Amino acid sequence: MPISNDCEDSIVQNLASKEMAIFRENTPKEINFYVVAGFVRNAFLKEAGIERESRDVDVVLQGIPSYDKMLEIYAQRIYSENAFGGIKCLFDKGGISFDIWRIEDQVNMPKNAKQLGPYELLSRFPINLDAILWSSLDNVIYDMGCMESIDKREINIFDAGLSERHKYSEVAHIIIAYISTEFSLSEHTVKYLHSALSELDKDKVLQTIVNRNPDYEKKAIEFIKKL
Repeated sequence: MPISNDCEDSIVQNLASKEMAIFRENTPKEINFYVVAGFVRNAFLKEAGIERESRDVDVVLQGIPSYDKMLEIYAQRIYSENAFGGIKCLFDKGGISFDIWRIEDQVNMPKNAKQLGPYELLSRFPINLDAILWSSLDNVIYDMGCMESIDKREINIFDAGLSERHKYSEVAHIIIAYISTEFSLSEHTVKYLHSALSELDKDKVLQTIVNRNPDYEKKAIEFIKKL
């Protein structure tokens, strides 16, 4: 799926936002960072006629020696920790929030991996629709299935990106992606959801979805019942 000028302009505009500028000011220049998933993905969805607003910016850092060092760097901007081993920050009062974590702390990332980079990171995302990022190191967009997902209008899971520890969040995320885009689900994804929902507390899955977007409650109930 080629990147049109409008789509490219949209991504550039997102990356040039006031919040991103303040984030850059607060991030040491020697640190490479990746803007992942929604902030980049939504520009491509818009190109395909699907409007999805970014509620936050997901940023993965490379070159931070420890979690404590990350806390030190963003100490004045943190307002909470997130459930995935990172922190939530605000860089502009009333602006969009940032979820920030180290690449080493990405869900299911192998410990002591010899090589860590954009493709290793993308392979650890739960669905192909999210597998896209922009790298500050080389100002390049890396894709591992997002544009194909949009082109085919189909969502597929990446087994390497799924975690028992975060199963409720991941199942809710897949259902939200399905509802918000109206894409089809691959056979592999349907089998995974069927199996997962037979094990999980469905009311808790529904509540996780509603907590993220109350507007999806009715459709989520219908989806879970039909599955």
